[in-house]
Amino acid sequence: MTNYNIDRDFDELRSTRLPFYPMLLPVLNKLVQRKNNKINLPDEWKVSKEKIKGYKNG
Repeated sequence: MTNYNIDRDFDELRSTRLPFYPMLLPVLNKLVQRKNNKINLPDEWKVSKEKIKGYKNG
């Protein structure tokens, strides 16, 4: 956060720490993604997936 100009209203959040290790975030993201891929949606629901250029290999 020190690399960005942040409004003074948010100064109290500058010292906030995450409740877990930041290096654990990519692992948790993969686990959530796997769990979400296993969910079967009803046939009545229309699902579309789009790739955004420049975001996650899109």
